[in-house]
Amino acid sequence: MGAFAGRVKPHLLFAASVAVPGLGHFLQKKHARGAVFLGGTVVLLGMGLALQGRLGVPPDLELLSFLKFLGSLGTGIFFAAARAAGLGAGNPSALTFDIGTAYIVTAGLMNYLAAFHAFETAKGIRHA
Repeated sequence: MGAFAGRVKPHLLFAASVAVPGLGHFLQKKHARGAVFLGGTVVLLGMGLALQGRLGVPPDLELLSFLKFLGSLGTGIFFAAARAAGLGAGNPSALTFDIGTAYIVTAGLMNYLAAFHAFETAKGIRHA
């Protein structure tokens, strides 16, 4: 565990990692792992947007819409940046729409798993 991580509470590392993919690992001096999670999230999100996928919209009463929104929200600051840039509206008539949306949701879910890993490493539950 990095020296900085020993002074930071694990739940704060989790929150930092959700907000900025890989940040929890960077703060624990696990730079290669943090770079992989950051790069993977950016690549998946970028591919999803390029394939005209839709970022999750604030949910209505449908469960699947809510889950899609939570998955998209998992991309952290990139979700906010894409929204601010006007990206992620999606094109439902495009052949690649569903695959693009799946890539976006997968990017967020992968980031949640990375954040849990940073949390577990900081708590000492998982080694390396």
